[in-house]
Amino acid sequence: MSQPVHIRTQNNDDESAVVSRVEQHILRAHALDKIEMLARILQADGRGPTMVFCRTKRTCQKTADDLAERGFKAAAIHGDLGQNAREKALADFKAGKSDVLVATDVAARGIDIDGITHVINYQCPEDDKTYVHRIGRTARAGAHGIGVTFVDWDDMSRWSLINQSLKLGLAEPVETYSSSDHLYEALNIPAGSTGRMNQPKPAEKVVAKAHPPKMKPIAPPRTERTRTRSKKFKES
Repeated sequence: MSQPVHIRTQNNDDESAVVSRVEQHILRAHALDKIEMLARILQADGRGPTMVFCRTKRTCQKTADDLAERGFKAAAIHGDLGQNAREKALADFKAGKSDVLVATDVAARGIDIDGITHVINYQCPEDDKTYVHRIGRTARAGAHGIGVTFVDWDDMSRWSLINQSLKLGLAEPVETYSSSDHLYEALNIPAGSTGRMNQPKPAEKVVAKAHPPKMKPIAPPRTERTRTRSKKFKES
């Protein structure tokens, strides 16, 4: 399922090969379970800034929205967004205001960010060049990096060509679900992780017990007998 390999990445400054060591995991995923798998991977121990790649703008935006709804600090960058929105998403990611950037291949061109620990191919890349371009966003400057690729049933032949073209020698993708033990073990996901980001419980407010206000003693109502006794006392 996983195997560290050397791959060649393109550098904007130098089109010659740059060798990076990337730990790659290829998972055969089911469309309806992919967001659940992604949410769990994003809770892996040691996971830092992460790029998630999609082939379509629609999937890119939906994935970012789904992650945000689940409690993750995710932002999207794709061609349907205006220039200001794209620049803000990128600036927030660089500043750490978000730590998951969901991107299309076209929108991600030219982005050069250090410190990315994980690259996740939410949708299988079109070809070997795209795969190399995506995976090369991690493991910069000798750092360790992890690349995860989800392969749908319809993408099996596409992935096979990528694997052969790059001579990766990776085994056939293992069928994987969000509940699969090997997913947790291979990617260091804490046991008990769910499809939502664990949020710290708010501190309980200590409410002081309210004391009832002190009431002045109320004199008993005067009766006919007390009025008579009071009158006799005055007359004497």
